[in-house]
Amino acid sequence: MVLKALDDPANKIVRAAGHLMRSRAARERAHQTVLEGPRLVEEAVRAGGRIRSVLYSSRLVRRREGQALLESLTGGAVRTVYVTDRLLDSLSEVERHQGILAVAELDIPAERDLQAGPVLVADAVQDPGNLGAMLRTAAAFGFRVGVTEGTVDPFNPKVMRSSAGGVFHCRLTKLEPGFQVAPDLTLVAADAHEGVDYRSFEWSERCVLILGNEGAGVGQVIQEMKPTRVRIPMPGRTESLNVAVAAGILMAEAQSRFTHARDRGTVH
Repeated sequence: MVLKALDDPANKIVRAAGHLMRSRAARERAHQTVLEGPRLVEEAVRAGGRIRSVLYSSRLVRRREGQALLESLTGGAVRTVYVTDRLLDSLSEVERHQGILAVAELDIPAERDLQAGPVLVADAVQDPGNLGAMLRTAAAFGFRVGVTEGTVDPFNPKVMRSSAGGVFHCRLTKLEPGFQVAPDLTLVAADAHEGVDYRSFEWSERCVLILGNEGAGVGQVIQEMKPTRVRIPMPGRTESLNVAVAAGILMAEAQSRFTHARDRGTVH
């Protein structure tokens, strides 16, 4: 039996996926998002994510790895629909889709009290690519992540793609307005021009590292919490770094200090 590819944009599953791609309100209401590409879907499955439906094309199943991924998704509560490349093109946000698009449940809990570090706080970060890169880097360096009100939707499909699966491994939470920080946690805010050289700062695993909005920096609410400011010296002509790049530099430095401190405390 030859399976015929669906080419109907009015199909219920296709329309639902398209709506989730376009609408933040729909994503928040359903607690669902769209995962595009085999790597992101694989990471979701590996992390125990709940995949609800899958649209796939011949571009996926022509590869052995794609066939294996599809087999791992078949059955249970997952609806799989074989569609044309043209139909996936109409839904995809990338120049050349990779043959698979999945709808997954993704519930990001709210948090009012930060009790443990290290934490990366994205404060009103607006660009989906920036937030996704920050999630990816945080997962790599062992930081969990909190996002403040005003930050781009973490469910945004571009955030998902840019995180390269990091979104499933950084214990992401939404920080409630007026969130509190435990007294023994150190608040550290990145600043483009003022503060302690980040290489001289005494980094601790009990830290909350805050990166602010791309244009305005750290917001007033967090400024009133009086964080220690750290800066990355730049001898070149650029006035400031991309927020995701700055976050990566600071987390890498902090993690190297954590590791060094643990090594010093090891008895041989």
